[in-house]
Amino acid sequence: MALGMGLRTDIDSSSRRAWTTARLRECVEECGFGSRVVVVSNREPFRHERGPSGELVVSRTASGVVTALEPLLQACHGVWVAHGSGAADRDVVDVRDGVDVPPDQPAYRLRRVWLDGVEQRGYYYGFANEGLWPLCHRVGVAPVFRARDFAMIRSRVPHGTIVAFWHVPWPTLDTLERCPWRVDLVRGLLGSTVVGFHTALDRDAFLMAAERVVGADVDWPRGLVAYDGREIAVGVYPISIEWPSRMARRAPGVDACRAAVARRLQIDERMRLIVGVDRLDYTKGIREKALAFERLLDMHPEFRRRATFVQIAEPSRQCLPAYRDTRAEIVDIVERVNRRFGDSEWQPIVLRETHHEPDEVCEFLRAADVCYVGSLHDGMNLVAKEFVAARDDLRGVLVLSAFAGAARQLTGALIINPYAVNDSASTLARALGMSPGEQASRLRAMRANVAEFNSYWWVGQMLQAAASAGSRTSLRVEGGPADAVGVDSA
Repeated sequence: MALGMGLRTDIDSSSRRAWTTARLRECVEECGFGSRVVVVSNREPFRHERGPSGELVVSRTASGVVTALEPLLQACHGVWVAHGSGAADRDVVDVRDGVDVPPDQPAYRLRRVWLDGVEQRGYYYGFANEGLWPLCHRVGVAPVFRARDFAMIRSRVPHGTIVAFWHVPWPTLDTLERCPWRVDLVRGLLGSTVVGFHTALDRDAFLMAAERVVGADVDWPRGLVAYDGREIAVGVYPISIEWPSRMARRAPGVDACRAAVARRLQIDERMRLIVGVDRLDYTKGIREKALAFERLLDMHPEFRRRATFVQIAEPSRQCLPAYRDTRAEIVDIVERVNRRFGDSEWQPIVLRETHHEPDEVCEFLRAADVCYVGSLHDGMNLVAKEFVAARDDLRGVLVLSAFAGAARQLTGALIINPYAVNDSASTLARALGMSPGEQASRLRAMRANVAEFNSYWWVGQMLQAAASAGSRTSLRVEGGPADAVGVDSA
């Protein structure tokens, strides 16, 4: 299997048999891993909380890693190990801190690890989100490193196989040098059997780090690293989503979704909808999206009272100053735009700062005329692929940042530079005016791509790479960085 996969034309697609749950299960067995698959991440796929009356409430976590890895666990009935962060998480586990999930139709085991406040502040909010997250994303926020926040723990599994997937961009060498523990960080990843990245640029940046930071021998054409008496395979594996999408299959028709969203927002069903779905994070370009929509209303008055920008922004890490500042700036911009253009019957921008379950997100994506992904720097951004999967009606337009990894695969999108506000506004106008025929043509091509290179394919490629590197008796799939060492997923 070729390890150097990234762009659509570079992906090894010699076998055209569709990747499904059944095929992934076959792959797990053929690779010799059986049912001994363990996923290790920071973020858990499900959280248990208490409602207003003390009732138990279960919510699915908004996470790219959850979206991509859950099909693997469901296919092989494996175990997911994660931090139990829900207020009622301890109330539902057994004596081994485990619970079967999903709640409605259990298919795999969730084993929770408990962290105290000091551990979470240091490892997650500290090293992961004040250190590694800004280090890995080129967005102008300076990383903060504190000695007390850092600890590398290497688990020794002599007969195991470890696949580490770095779910965010890997920093260039000159940026990585700012991290005081760069040697330990690179060494830790090189303890894996396979290390995966979203794009060829990220892979090559890591290979450079392995060569220059720890002095490893790198076979560049084959993507192999010789270090500490071992050989590590380093490849490009663009993360993806389940296909066909269960959310889309069970969702109401597109017209029903539009009607439901219109009722929820208290707007006319004929209103043109531009929808964004993000965590409230400074890497997601929400500020720039709001400014571009404001510029659209300036440049094209015909869209006033005829188009609404709905931004779902799930609260995230508000205990950190950079996130609080980002939220405050976004709220100020939204309020200013709404005062400038809005009235008692129409608000140009609707900011929804709350968690939305996957079914709700799918409803918004099916209702949208435009899905707006404006990441300033993103490893992949699975919302773009979720929009494509949701649109079985072949209607709607994807406006996608060139700085999201998804732009390398979803070439049917309208690609923007999110920093170029005027150009982004013009692209939004083009999207809103696109003919149904062009929408269908673009979506048809993108849906074919997501269907072929889905999450089953993504996991299967890494399992095959691990098997070819020498399979052993068990497998652990680790997400990163804070899924494995602290950084959250988009």
